[in-house]
Amino acid sequence: MEDAITSLVETYNTLMAEIDENDDYDTDTETWGTLAQSSTAKSLKQALRSLFTTTINTGGSITSLMDLGIEIDEDGVLTLDEDTLSRQLSENFEEVQALLLGSDTVTGLADILNDAIGGYALSDGYIGGEIDMIDERISRLEKDYTQQMERLDKKYETMAAEYAALDSYLAELESIQSYIEEMMSTLEED
Repeated sequence: MEDAITSLVETYNTLMAEIDENDDYDTDTETWGTLAQSSTAKSLKQALRSLFTTTINTGGSITSLMDLGIEIDEDGVLTLDEDTLSRQLSENFEEVQALLLGSDTVTGLADILNDAIGGYALSDGYIGGEIDMIDERISRLEKDYTQQMERLDKKYETMAAEYAALDSYLAELESIQSYIEEMMSTLEED
């Protein structure tokens, strides 16, 4: 159980760091992170943070993860006091089990976590919905891009034809100018 709780803390910190790294404006590259517009990512962060501060009436002294030695600093990073965790597991194992897994009368944090994360992680959950929305936006942008490129190609063809006609007209004018100059020089000789 100690390994599972330690892994939970590490996974939480890794996930939060990944979200934080990708949801802000990067002044060096002058770009927004890939999750900057994701309401799902922000909502997931809030749901997970609230889970780690949730209290459950287990009927004993262990009512939250804080009682197991997990603390959240001001930046939202979790730390685990392994001595506190070991002591609580050896002295209050049933209460720790009730907190995490629940009992007949208590809903445990694992069930709360599954319910909270399930809405995000399932294929028809929030993340799947956001992915579908982004895919639709990409499809629309690709379609718009294709249409704009077709318009530009047609405009180029039109302008190329107009240029060719203008070039031909200028060549004709140059020919007329040469003819007129030749005629004028002939008249001057006479």
